[in-house]
This record gives sequence, structure tokens and C-alpha cells, in this order.
Amino acid sequence: MTRLSLLALALVACQSNPNEATFTQNVGSAFQECRSQEVRFLAGKHNFMTAFDPCGSNNFQSYAWSPEGTHLYFQLTQSGHIMNAEAANKATITLPTETPVGPAAWITATRLVVPVQAAEGSDSLRMAVFDNTEKAQLLYVDAPGVTDIADTARGDSPSQVLFTATRGEETRKVYQLDLDDGSVSEPWPWLGPVTSFTYTPAQGLMAVGREDKVELIKPETEEVVETYTRATRGVLHKDGKWLALEHEGDAVSIFYQRAWDELSPQARERELRRAEAWEERLPEWYPKEVHPPTITVVDREKGERWMFTGFHGHAFSWYEAADFYASVILWGFEGKELNRNVVLGNLGDRLRSVEKGEEMFGLTRFVDNEGGAKPTTAEAEVEAAAEAEPAGEWVSGERSDGTAR
Repeated sequence: MTRLSLLALALVACQSNPNEATFTQNVGSAFQECRSQEVRFLAGKHNFMTAFDPCGSNNFQSYAWSPEGTHLYFQLTQSGHIMNAEAANKATITLPTETPVGPAAWITATRLVVPVQAAEGSDSLRMAVFDNTEKAQLLYVDAPGVTDIADTARGDSPSQVLFTATRGEETRKVYQLDLDDGSVSEPWPWLGPVTSFTYTPAQGLMAVGREDKVELIKPETEEVVETYTRATRGVLHKDGKWLALEHEGDAVSIFYQRAWDELSPQARERELRRAEAWEERLPEWYPKEVHPPTITVVDREKGERWMFTGFHGHAFSWYEAADFYASVILWGFEGKELNRNVVLGNLGDRLRSVEKGEEMFGLTRFVDNEGGAKPTTAEAEVEAAAEAEPAGEWVSGERSDGTAR
């Protein structure tokens, strides 16, 4: 069976206590009505699939696909779980560990490493090493002296676990845990403080975030290969050609969010005026905008950077089991915030358009400023075509006024 058959990803409902969110995010979600049909329609429109129930209580802290693409680890507020995405029933197990305190990483096809809280009577955080096999073996390795673990990643060998953390009064740096001898070291002391970190062993390159800048670095020579601004996190594809970058997108209204073809221009204008009138009555301190997490991609052979405008999310990862598939924790589609989910999509057509230097639906050249990106040609065509449409809200294959799409 091809690995892409998991791609009938299960609609598994996740229930847990809400995870932490900013006040602005909480205000925004209060105005969102989740409709499963709408989420599925927009996901399919942009060639994505949801891993979980579109309207479930999907309070993910983090996720990680196994290298073979058959298993999905996801962390809720108090527990970690592994879903067998290849199984007919999408069987899910709860890891028999202490509470996770950071994101996990698969260091082999079946071995998962999860940062967990200290054992009773100890101050040392630990790495839980779980073998996802029939034996389901579990062992703990102490990670003494470090706190606030993040950015967990596999190193150059199965015994090396890379991560960022703080130590004492120091700022966040990259550390390495050797699972064989339990030692914690700073593999690249010259690297200095970081705000995000990913490592691509196949290329021997790491992407280091420093506030609003990402540097692609070759640790062997300490060389900064490339630098990108308006970027907070980078993830290099295993073949080295594509570099995905995350950044905070341009502001959109909390109270007015519509998918591109959801309303006619006339109806859209009416709703926009109503939203603006509503915002004017709010106190100045009340949040009115949110910045969608946005993904751009760099064609490193051409040195060109392009922006995905059709989907929004964070915690981007390349799906290793199939070239040019990728996953994010979903914020929404087309500038409209939707229920949180893990989504998996095929970026192949969009990347081929980048290679040709051609814009397409949901893809445009990136402009490094705060003024927003112009709509793609496809988006402009949708807007022009909509001018002849009667007002009405899109609901899957029909409009709310009853006319067919």
C-alpha cells in the first residue's frame, strides 16, 4: 500500500483541556463558527487533508510524522499520543510517560524521543525514548541542567538528539543529548543565542532563527550560507533545494474574515462596512486584528522567495514519506481562521510553478514589506468572476441563496 493512502486521514476527535492561547486568538475564536463542511471544502480546494475532526477540540501543542509517514505523534496539554495513520481504524495509543514538556522527534522509523518532566524527587528534565514496536519499550535519559526544552530534532546519528533550551541565566541555545552516555553538551558553542532551530542531516545544514531573521548555517565550517529577514523559523527540505520559512503575516480583522469566493464583491463590501462600524465602537485597547502565521518557500537554486496565500499555519514540516508533501498546524485558509488541526498537503504543483516563475491560485511572489502581497492572477480572476454573481454565502457546492456553484 502506498504511504499516501494514509491520506484518507482519519477524522479523529481530540478532546482535552484548552491549551494556552493569546488574548487576541481567544477573542478571534469566539467569533468563529466551525462548520465541518466548510473546513473540508477549503482543505480540498487547496489540496490538503485534515488529520482530525474538523470541529473537534483539537488542542495540539505539537506534532511529528514518523519518517515513513505511517504514524503521527501529537501532543495535547497533558499527554502525548501516536496515531497509526495507515491502519483502517486509525488506532491511537497514549504514551506511558510523564507529562511532555516539549516537542517530540522521531530519531528512527520507530523510535520517538519526547522531553518530559522530571522524576519525583529530581530537578532534571528527561528524554523519554519510546520504541513504537510490538514490544513498546520505554526508557528515560536525564537531561540535567537544562530547562524549557524546544525544537527537538534528530542529529547525525540515532543516538544524538538536538534541542534548544535555557540553562541557568543563559539565553536559549542549541544542545545535544547523547543517548548512549547521557551527556548533555553544546555542540556548536560559537552559534550563540537562537529563537528557533531545525536541522537537516541529509544536507548537514541547520536553519537558525534569531528573532525576525533566519540564517541557514553549515556547522562544519561555521559558515552562514544564506540569511532571510521577516522570517522566524526555517525548515530545509532533505534534497536541499527548498527552504520553507515561517513569519507573522499581514494583519486581518478579527471580526471580518471571509474566504475568497465566499461572498460577492457587493456583499463583501457591505459586511466589511458593518465590521468597521463595529470596531469603531470598541475601546482602543480591545484587539481588532490578528496576524495569520504565514509560510513562504525559497527556491535556493534561483534565489527566489514565494508566499503561500491559500493556507496559514505554523510548525511547518516536510513530510519525508512523499516528496513535496508538507504539514502544518492549521490556522486557516484564505485569510479566514478555522478550527485548529494538523493538515497534510501536496505542494508539488505549487513548487513546479515556482520553478517556472509562474504565479498560481494561492501562490504569489513574496514582497518583504508590511504592505501585503498583491493577489495572484488566479485570485484576481475569481474576484472578477464574482462581480457577476448574486450576493450569497458559499456553502460547499451551493450558495446560501440556493443557486448552484
